[in-house]
Amino acid sequence: MTHHSSVPPKPLAPPRPAEPLIFGRIPRTKAITATIGLPLFGLVLLWLPAWGFSLLALVIAPLAAHEFGRLFLPFRVLDRWLLVGAAGLGVLAASRLPAPQVLALLPLGLVLILATELFRAPLAFQHRHAPLTLLAGFAYTGILASIVVLVRQLPQGNEAVLWLFLATWGGDFGAGSAGMLLGRHHLPARINARKTWEGVLGGTLAATLLTLWLLPEGTASGLAAVLIGLAVGLLGQAGDLSESLLKRTIGITDSGSFMPGQGGVLDRVDSVLFVAPLVYVVLAGG
Repeated sequence: MTHHSSVPPKPLAPPRPAEPLIFGRIPRTKAITATIGLPLFGLVLLWLPAWGFSLLALVIAPLAAHEFGRLFLPFRVLDRWLLVGAAGLGVLAASRLPAPQVLALLPLGLVLILATELFRAPLAFQHRHAPLTLLAGFAYTGILASIVVLVRQLPQGNEAVLWLFLATWGGDFGAGSAGMLLGRHHLPARINARKTWEGVLGGTLAATLLTLWLLPEGTASGLAAVLIGLAVGLLGQAGDLSESLLKRTIGITDSGSFMPGQGGVLDRVDSVLFVAPLVYVVLAGG
């Protein structure tokens, strides 16, 4: 005899209403947070002294490391906290030590992290890539974040971080806007099928123009300034697409929900981390 359950079926959740679009293609939340947040953060950068910027980085870098570990080392809690601590120590060293000492110490951090593999049990098959993932996470959220702090320690550091963040984030905004309004030719799905080549070109152009405007006085002019701007734009797009590729390997679109419409901390700093070494070399070597 067949018995039928007396429990009524659970009603389906109503579909989430579609977010209003600007110009028919740009999500309203994303547009508002970008147009308000970018100038607001620029004002914060102008106001923050060097120690305040270091304190901000000491919060942001471990948060980015935590997101990286949560995404790519989900079952290795100790490794995730090791990554968070290493990122924080890297930023702290960059804020307290001269640049040559910091740049010499950062590779040592990679060695020490790798050395932890000598004192643990053999990895299970599904965790065989964990050591390389841990090293990549420290290079990404520790070494590159430390270089951002070194940029702020330069004599023209206030102008330098303004250039770094506004040109890079302006390039991201330009890429998103150009892609949504003009995009027709999509990138490979393994990277990000929502992004387009028109967006990449628009982002590179926006970062180039912002670099020409924000480049600290006396750094470069003419063709050299244009080439630096192009490099900023291309590196910023490379940082964004590299993180997209990483996220697509585990089937997610955002690293977190740090800012409405903008994703997680890693989603906001991926381009900045890739551009920071160029900014440091251009200004420290000039």
